[in-house]
Amino acid sequence: MVDPSITRKQIARIQIGTLLVGVVAAGFAWALGWPSLVLPILGGVIWGSANVWLLYRLSEYLRPDRPKPLLPLLLIVLVKFPAMYGLAFLLIRNRPVPEVAAAAGGFTLVLVVMVLRALGAQMARPRPGSVGRA
Repeated sequence: MVDPSITRKQIARIQIGTLLVGVVAAGFAWALGWPSLVLPILGGVIWGSANVWLLYRLSEYLRPDRPKPLLPLLLIVLVKFPAMYGLAFLLIRNRPVPEVAAAAGGFTLVLVVMVLRALGAQMARPRPGSVGRA
């Protein structure tokens, strides 16, 4: 049976891929004459990558086969929920709509990269009953 858990190496690849896609998206925003959207896009990408890393760390601490040190778990929970979402609320409340939309787009790029990686891994997996590629 295949282990469904994700590894640190996979998280790092997802984050690198997300950063690369974010730099390309920010480059398009700059080239299309929207330089004010470059920093929100890159900020959203970094924010999304940090979010995925924190969720990964939280899932690692909550696995039943691992010891549960209390301090790192509390730090992750205290950073992840109040700080990240409190800052997001302040950003949404105090910034113009195009910048918020650009940050939200950058934030969701990590999900796009994760889905594309999963699809690529699924397509690369040999199908049952297939002998080889034609």
